[in-house]
Amino acid sequence: MVSDKGSMSTIRFNHHDPVRAEVIAGDGTRRAVRGGFRSFTSRYLTLSTEEPIAASLAVSVEYNDMLFVGEVVSCRLESADCFRIEVRVEHTLSSLESLRRLNAALLGAQQIASGPRLQAEPAVAAHQTLRK
Repeated sequence: MVSDKGSMSTIRFNHHDPVRAEVIAGDGTRRAVRGGFRSFTSRYLTLSTEEPIAASLAVSVEYNDMLFVGEVVSCRLESADCFRIEVRVEHTLSSLESLRRLNAALLGAQQIASGPRLQAEPAVAAHQTLRK
């Protein structure tokens, strides 16, 4: 399922489950941030992290076979080592494991056809395979 503004009513969320977040700075650099899930309502995702994430930075959050992509709208210190991060979600993508298997199958087919010379990034290689 791919959704830009769809309903998440069928997805179960557990408070404080760990999440995998990646912050993308304006210059394209990326860094991983450890955190925990707090809530998802409408188009806003709330996380707890061990370090601050500045407002307006792009962030992707992987949780429970879903990917949320959005922008940090607020970061508040809650205790000595806990920050409350609110993300305005722009896109969601579910069934990540299925997509990973599809990507691996596409890349495997591309590598067999091309031989060992293929050095393309996975997303680029998958796109090229789909265009044929």
